[in-house]
Amino acid sequence: MLKADSEIPKRCPRNGLNVIHALWNLKLWRPVVDGIVGPLTWNALPDGGPMPTLQQGSTGDVVRSLQTVLTNGAADQWVTTPQGIDGDFGPHTRASVEAFQSWGGVRVDEVVGDQTWSVSLHAASSTLESAVGLNFLLN
Repeated sequence: MLKADSEIPKRCPRNGLNVIHALWNLKLWRPVVDGIVGPLTWNALPDGGPMPTLQQGSTGDVVRSLQTVLTNGAADQWVTTPQGIDGDFGPHTRASVEAFQSWGGVRVDEVVGDQTWSVSLHAASSTLESAVGLNFLLN
């Protein structure tokens, strides 16, 4: 059992406890609450590895999760949605990524790479990376 929060950043150096808080607040992760930081908790935390680079033509669950975050935040923030959650990074997702990048103050390049993953969502210190889901880290 962990006695100090300082142990968690050793496991996930880039985000520390902010990851847990962001995922919880965005209702993307609900662990079994037992008061113990055990194997289930450790396996849900990131290892600090890189996230995948996404662009038009990318597909799969990580794109689906990206589309969900872009859809949920668009109304009050960057306005443009991907117009569906289908796991296909097509022209509508590209337009939503462009709007998100502009809103986030990063270079608008239509690619979800390191700069875009790092954009703050202004919710419990979360970033696009922590909101999309850290189970998509590259090995």
